[in-house]
Amino acid sequence: MTLTDQREFDALPRARVEAVIADARVGIAIGTLLIFWIENQGRIATQAAAHSVLLAYAVYSLAAAALLRHGTWLSHGEQIMSHAFDLAVFSILILITRGVASPYIAYFVYSVVCGALRWEARGATLTAAAALAVFVAVTLYGQPPGTELFRAVITSVPLMVLAGLLAFFSAHHPRVERELLALASWPHRLPNDLQDVAAEIIDRAQAILPARQIVLMWEMDDAETTTVVTGRGPSLQWSHEMAGRISQVIPAALQPYDFQAPDATQAHGRLLVRSRGRYGELQGPALAPDFSARLSARTVQSAVLDGEHVKGRLLWIDQTGMRLDDLVVGALIARLAAARLDGVFLLARLEESAVNKERLKVARDLHDSLMQMLTGTALQLTAATRLIDHEAAAARTRLSVAREQIEEGEETLRGLIRRLRVRAGEPLPKPPSLEARLLGLIRRLEEQWPPRLVLAVGGRLDRIRENIADEIILIVREAVLNAARHADASHVHVSLRITPGALADEADVLRLSIRDDGRGFPFTGERGLDQLDARGEGPVTLKERVLALGADLRIKSSSAGAELVVTFAGGWERDAGGDTSDPRR
Repeated sequence: MTLTDQREFDALPRARVEAVIADARVGIAIGTLLIFWIENQGRIATQAAAHSVLLAYAVYSLAAAALLRHGTWLSHGEQIMSHAFDLAVFSILILITRGVASPYIAYFVYSVVCGALRWEARGATLTAAAALAVFVAVTLYGQPPGTELFRAVITSVPLMVLAGLLAFFSAHHPRVERELLALASWPHRLPNDLQDVAAEIIDRAQAILPARQIVLMWEMDDAETTTVVTGRGPSLQWSHEMAGRISQVIPAALQPYDFQAPDATQAHGRLLVRSRGRYGELQGPALAPDFSARLSARTVQSAVLDGEHVKGRLLWIDQTGMRLDDLVVGALIARLAAARLDGVFLLARLEESAVNKERLKVARDLHDSLMQMLTGTALQLTAATRLIDHEAAAARTRLSVAREQIEEGEETLRGLIRRLRVRAGEPLPKPPSLEARLLGLIRRLEEQWPPRLVLAVGGRLDRIRENIADEIILIVREAVLNAARHADASHVHVSLRITPGALADEADVLRLSIRDDGRGFPFTGERGLDQLDARGEGPVTLKERVLALGADLRIKSSSAGAELVVTFAGGWERDAGGDTSDPRR
């Protein structure tokens, strides 16, 4: 794919204009040829020159229209050549017909309109001047001096009036085009800095609707202040004023409306208002007197900021060439501005939510690892204290276990700190294999608690993502400790297996089961995660972990024991490229 020349690229938006001109040319050429045939039945031989010109022009028109319909556009030079050719054809027709009385004089209008469409006011003016010069010259050709001059001048007056009107109307088009392009090019990137967004809004508002000063005022949900930003260009003044300041600045009668005040210095001035596409007039002040004096406002335009989480106002003070249709443009700017400010608000909420989520995760990890180890250590130290006087050997064993638990706790704490310090995108330090970690966990738990533990694994555990492996360790620890402390279990069986999906195209399933022979839970039967939540049953922290992982939890309970089954149907497996990044970041 190659880039076009910049001048040709600038001409691309004019492709539709050229297609319209070409279609109009076909209509003029064929219509003129038909009228010629009707008016000159039996006399075409005497009008051979006019007939040939009209026929050739019709063929040229059809060919040009067909070419433009196939995606071709005209360069700037080709536009000038096409324009000159049209003028030349009309000049020849007037020359070979009847001068001032020629029926083709009206087709100069077509050239003037094409000049306005192609080059706006300048095109209409220059085309009209060239057409008038050619028209007068052709009309006077071969005539005695002064014979046709008066009639030529009188006939050319409508052309001059038309050219003036087209030039006037065409001068309006560049401003509308500039405003639309500026609105369409408003940035779409996700905003993250409030000051940058406010400066962006004021710069855009100034560029689209120039004014001496722009004022941006807003309040966010649950905000205790109103933010007011004033100025233009790089120099902006920020102030945080009392909540509800906007309702004090804008009179109550104007608060539902976008409005314009052509004379903001009058206490009972004329106000043009717009709401829901309807226009009207009111009388009264445009702004509170203190705020109007603060800005030295002579004219004011205001648009409502009505976002999802942001409410406020955008003000243009002493706007250049204020017009009624600027109310529509101002409303569009305000809508985009509100969306940008909403984006900042929502991004801040998302960041806050992410921080809170990470805090909750760290709290769960501390509870399920470090706190459990400290509890076990405290029990070992208590037992050692009781045994130290009369069973020194047993006391030393307890102290040795306590020392190991403290060392393990230190390592766990260091791991948590390392994880918090790792920058986004950096890999976490690679831990031992999941099977080795589970065996180590079971050995430590057996040293601290009465139940006998059995571990069974199946499938390639190295396929499991690191963050899922971390969660499995913590889930097993909590479930075993709950069985030991609350159910008086004597045996706990831990099983972790990867099994193929039921169908050929289904993903493999990771299934974790912890089964004990204790007293069970306070209910009998089988419960899913939704039922456990609805009835307030089951271990809270374990349910939170399973829910955060998007896994499924089922608990079977009876007087003979309980079984917890955690099933991962997807999202647990490493990426094909071996990605082990932590998706929680």
